[in-house]
Amino acid sequence: MGVKPGVRNDQSIVEMILADGSLHPYRGTLVFADRPVDSSTGTLLIEIAFPNPDKLIRPGQFGRARVVIETKPGALLVPQKAVSALQSVDSVSVVKPDKTVETRQVKTGVRVGALWVIESGLQPDDLVIVEGLQKVRPGMTVNPTVVPAEGPEDTP
Repeated sequence: MGVKPGVRNDQSIVEMILADGSLHPYRGTLVFADRPVDSSTGTLLIEIAFPNPDKLIRPGQFGRARVVIETKPGALLVPQKAVSALQSVDSVSVVKPDKTVETRQVKTGVRVGALWVIESGLQPDDLVIVEGLQKVRPGMTVNPTVVPAEGPEDTP
């Protein structure tokens, strides 16, 4: 999102994650973005205004800002621990319909919390092995236990 320094942007697109990890119930508005980047910290001064009708935010309180940069409807997400990297090649182990293991090369995209967006190499109905990866080998027969997928909001 391009923001001109000193120009007000009236879209409430910024979320605040409080120090205890909870999400502030109101979204904020970008008020000001300064041009220079602090070379010693790599930070940029940005001012964001948040509604505070319940007086949850106090002066000096710590929080982190989160802005949605891109939305990918229908994106495939897998836990980071399910992805193996060897010499810059990412792969995941999947359970085929005959309950044998197959290793697939995947192209990973951005990370969302503890999840990777998978750009290619998997289909939505594939069963990805998350636990016991060090024990399985391609062609091996397994008896998988299906667990619910965690969403990006469940990750730290």
